[in-house]
Amino acid sequence: MVRFLPGNLVCFPCSRKNSLRRTASSRVSSSQCTCVRCASCQTAFDVKPPALIKAAKKLELKGVIAKRKGSPYEPGRRSGAWVKYKINRSQEFVIGGYTIGNPFDALIVGCYEGCELRYVSKVRAGFNPPLRWELYRLLAVLETSRCRFTNLPEARSYRWGYELTKEEMKDCRWLRPKLVA
Repeated sequence: MVRFLPGNLVCFPCSRKNSLRRTASSRVSSSQCTCVRCASCQTAFDVKPPALIKAAKKLELKGVIAKRKGSPYEPGRRSGAWVKYKINRSQEFVIGGYTIGNPFDALIVGCYEGCELRYVSKVRAGFNPPLRWELYRLLAVLETSRCRFTNLPEARSYRWGYELTKEEMKDCRWLRPKLVA
């Protein structure tokens, strides 16, 4: 099919490539051509971005790459015609405690399974000093003497440093489960 199309079509918009392909394929017999698909054109979806993103999430895709309709492909160049939307899978966790530090070392988080709050992990990353102090002020007013996690203490160490054994729980402060991260 390529020999029937004029020159290099890479920089043409997909709509123009498709039009040229249809014209060329109408002039070619089926014995001369086995493929009429344009390799640089993908299926176009005529939907609003929120609907496309919703569908991508439902299909558990990692993201969506979109190009402005009618814009040409520009090899080796990042143009403003392209948009990449990454879909992050996430989960909300309940903050049920923290380990002592300056002012805290790690948050202790879990999630509900039915009516039970189950320990999931300790979270250390993502806190700069001002944020630690701001968060600590919120945590301090929720302190309680009782651990609310139903699966603690853990019997053995097996989570690469994220487990909470009975011994380690002595250095924890427990919270009423009101904050979500």
